Amino acid sequence: MKYAKIENGTITQTGRPRGGDRRTDTGEWVTPHANEWTAEQLAVCGWVEIVEEPRPEHNPDTHRLTHTEPAIDSGGTVRAGWVVTEHDAQTAAMLAAETARQETIAAIDPDLLAKAASPESLTDTETQDLLRHLTLLLGAGA
Repeated sequence: MKYAKIENGTITQTGRPRGGDRRTDTGEWVTPHANEWTAEQLAVCGWVEIVEEPRPEHNPDTHRLTHTEPAIDSGGTVRAGWVVTEHDAQTAAMLAAETARQETIAAIDPDLLAKAASPESLTDTETQDLLRHLTLLLGAGA
């Protein structure tokens, strides 16, 4: 579980307190035994749990997923979430070409590839099929 330290309405640290910390109300030190903090000790020292938003579904071929930094929402809850943004045109084109290349490679018969190691054993039909796949691969940016 991650926590955020709130001071004067601002997140000043994230993680968990190490060693001791001062109470926000009295300024006294709180030093839990073996650094085992209770929820009450965390709260009186200004530490609140960060609510992690669930990871949204997205298509990695068309969108990028970015984790956001913890922030205090309008209700006073500290949240960390995700932002889904569309890829720029260059990245989208590169990913589409890679997907096409992977699909072309997957479509090649593995037995045909094995026979290609000894080209003299290929029939004319197999040679044409292999050339068709290689042409597709070259066209897909392999």
